[in-house]
Amino acid sequence: MGARASTIVAPTVCMQAQTLSKRVPPESAAPACAMMNRLIRRCLTDATVQRGAARSIEPGRRLDDLLFFSHRRDEFVSELEAEIIALGGHPRKSLSPLTDFWSALREMREAVVGFNASDALATCAKVEKKTHELYEHALLADLPARPHAIVERQRAEIEHDVAVLRKDSFLP
Repeated sequence: MGARASTIVAPTVCMQAQTLSKRVPPESAAPACAMMNRLIRRCLTDATVQRGAARSIEPGRRLDDLLFFSHRRDEFVSELEAEIIALGGHPRKSLSPLTDFWSALREMREAVVGFNASDALATCAKVEKKTHELYEHALLADLPARPHAIVERQRAEIEHDVAVLRKDSFLP
């Protein structure tokens, strides 16, 4: 009888250990984690586009701004990852599947037509505007207080960056 009881208990213990290692967020935190993972993906996309544009911008304020903006997006990703982990979720650190495709198209265009700093900055402004719109949407979601405050602060900074990029690229 004793051997039989141990074989019944052992699978239960293994199942509990597997469940804990997957870090599944509680039902109430799952939508918040999903939204923050979407923000992470957008920030990674922003940083990638900004770094790509920075390779072609001459040294000066515009280049410094782009490098600063991309660095800040990396910091935003770290903050959002920490919040997802605190909620019991699993942060995803992957780019949008189309990011590489659009980057390749931009590089081909630059090779054929030539580089234009205003075009590169306009592309950054458009990508950043999409990120700002997602942040606006995220603030309407049901986020816990701490992540909501972080998203609000990041949104305000992104709004400022969009304005700078639009001005530098001569977009209306």
